[in-house]
Amino acid sequence: QNGNMLHIYSANQWDGRYEADQLFVFEDNTARNAGDFFFINDRLIRPAQDCNGQYGKGLVLQEVVFKDNVFSFRELKRFYPNSKKWNLGMHTLNVYMDEIVIDGSRYKNIVKGSLMAKTDSIIKTILFFIRGYKKTL
Repeated sequence: QNGNMLHIYSANQWDGRYEADQLFVFEDNTARNAGDFFFINDRLIRPAQDCNGQYGKGLVLQEVVFKDNVFSFRELKRFYPNSKKWNLGMHTLNVYMDEIVIDGSRYKNIVKGSLMAKTDSIIKTILFFIRGYKKTL
């Protein structure tokens, strides 16, 4: 679900039976949707999550192209948190009329959260080396 494969389904009618129609494979982990599709200047835009290394690390805007009954996606721009307070990721971007809503994540307590993140990183590194060491025995 946070990978690089987007499964596209279709049906003959809105409330009909949907069946797998196409599989699109991205170069990296940007297959997870990050909100509703929207239009900008007659271009259909798909917001996606950058899940490379973590869930919802940032947002990716992709133009949706439909040609010869095949979907393709062209990356337009990536966005990442640039705030010290909201620094863990961005998961959702929705556009409605003149309003834009972006969902970000953060630690409730910045100091404790930063310590937890550092501790988590240290534990993962130690476990990596322990597991690697056991495999060589």
